[in-house]
Amino acid sequence: MIIGITGKNASGKDEVASILVKLGYKYFSLSDIIRQSLKNKNIEILRKNLIKEGTYLRKNYGLDYLADKTVENIKTNNIKNSVIVSIRNINEVTRLKKEKDFILLAIKVDDKIIFERELERNRENPPENFEEFIKLEKIEFEGNPAGQQLLKCIEMANFTINNDNSKELLKENLLNFLKKKTN
Repeated sequence: MIIGITGKNASGKDEVASILVKLGYKYFSLSDIIRQSLKNKNIEILRKNLIKEGTYLRKNYGLDYLADKTVENIKTNNIKNSVIVSIRNINEVTRLKKEKDFILLAIKVDDKIIFERELERNRENPPENFEEFIKLEKIEFEGNPAGQQLLKCIEMANFTINNDNSKELLKENLLNFLKKKTN
C-alpha cells in the first residue's frame, strides 16, 4: 500500500509518517527531491527557495515529476508499503492515484494551532508572526499549475484525519483508519 499524506505545513504529516514508519512503511518526501536539487545548486534551504525550486522542477521536468521519481524509486526497490509526504500539487496527486494501491490522506488542523507548531518545529526560516504565516500559506494554497496547490490536494484526499488534539489521539485515529483499509 502507498499512503500519500497531504495537508498544510505543521499539520502533523511527518508525525503520521513516523507512526507508519514504525509500522513498517518506507518513508519518502517529495520535498527531499527539492532539497537535493537546492544542495546540488548550492542554494540555501529556506522555505521560499523550496517553493521556488519545486515550481522550477515541475515546470521544467513535468508537473508530476516529483511524484513520478518517487514512484519509480518505490517500484525499482520493490517496496511493499510506503508513505509519501509533501504532496503539494494536484498533478502529483493525479500521478500517484494511477497506482492501484495508493490512498491520499489529508491531515487537517486549525490555523492557529499550525502556527504554534510551526514556531516549535524550528525549521528553516519560520514566519515571524501569524500574519506572515497566513501570507506564506496562501502562496501554497492555490499556486500556478507548476506551483503549490495545497487546498486542491486536500480536496482530492480519499480520507481526512483531524489533528487538533494530542499525538496519542492522532495515532489512535490513524490506527483506526488503517484497520478500516486493511480489513
